[in-house]
This record gives sequence, structure tokens and C-alpha cells, in this order.
Amino acid sequence: MALVKVGLLLAMACLAWATFVAGAGYYPQSDYGYGRPYYKRTLSVQGMVYCQNCLYVGTESLTDAKPIKGARVQLACRDKQYQTFLYTTTRTDENGVFDLTIPNFDFRVHDPMRTCRVFLLASYMPECKRTTSINLGHYYGGRLQREVVQSDTIIYSTGPFAFAPRKCREYTPYYHLSDEPAVTSYP
Repeated sequence: MALVKVGLLLAMACLAWATFVAGAGYYPQSDYGYGRPYYKRTLSVQGMVYCQNCLYVGTESLTDAKPIKGARVQLACRDKQYQTFLYTTTRTDENGVFDLTIPNFDFRVHDPMRTCRVFLLASYMPECKRTTSINLGHYYGGRLQREVVQSDTIIYSTGPFAFAPRKCREYTPYYHLSDEPAVTSYP
């Protein structure tokens, strides 16, 4: 009786070993292999910078705004003691778009939506250099919003931000003055 139990146990062990060996070659190798850990991905922050139209200076409107080429923006990440542990700067392209990239950002320790902000630094467009508070870009920094999660990059968006012209012409409204009333007869 004991010999039968040992034989049955041995047969089950051989079957389990054969299943393991046969299945080892079935599954493809992981893309990550032994490279970068899952929590050390690239942090990418994207947004746009505009020059606000003179008609809308002092408002939050970006109607008829033009993109600024070469504007400098900064990504700053601060810890709980408000100490900056990471920052980078970049310039906008000809369409006013910026892309701030931090490789190997440790998402396990820091949450970019809580610790990181984007700030407007400077505009190299001579006629549009005054900072605005649109999306808090100059004073407090723009907050990040999650957009896309890829295999090795997490992309956030922020803004849009704007600079305003230093001087704007005063537009005088046009009024039609007439001695005649606009409506001559009523129904």
C-alpha cells in the first residue's frame, strides 16, 4: 500500500515537471526583460504657449491668439518640504508647442500631478513679453493632467499658457450718429 502511494506521488511529480518544461518555451520573452523597472518610466509634459490678442488682454480668453516660437518654459518638481528635487527647461517650437521630458522618473516615490508644475519663464517675441495669469503659468505654475500611458512613457498635458503684448492700441468703438431714428415705423 505504501509502495503504491509513493509510486503515485512520483508519477504526479514527473507529470508536473514535464508540464513545467513543456510550457517554458511556449510563452514569449517579456519586452522589459531585465532592463528598466516598471516604475522608472519617462515623464513627458506637453503644452502650448500663445501671444494673447490685444482685444482680450486682462481676460482668460485665447481667442485669435498666436503661437509663440522660442518661449521658455520650466518643469519644476518639489517634495513635501517644498524643496525642488527636479527641474528642466525647454523652448517652444514654431507652433508654440513644448515637450518637457524627464527620463527614469521614479513614479513609485513621486506623483507628478501633485509635485510638479510648469512655469512660464520668458518670451523671445519682442512685442509680446508680458506674462499673464492664464492657467497660473507665471505665478503658481500650471498643474499637470494625465493624458496617455505608453509602455515606457507617461505623457501629461498642461496649459495652454499665454504672454500679452506690452502695449496695445486703444480701439475706439464706432458709433453711427444720425439725426434720424433707426426705426421709422412700428407695426
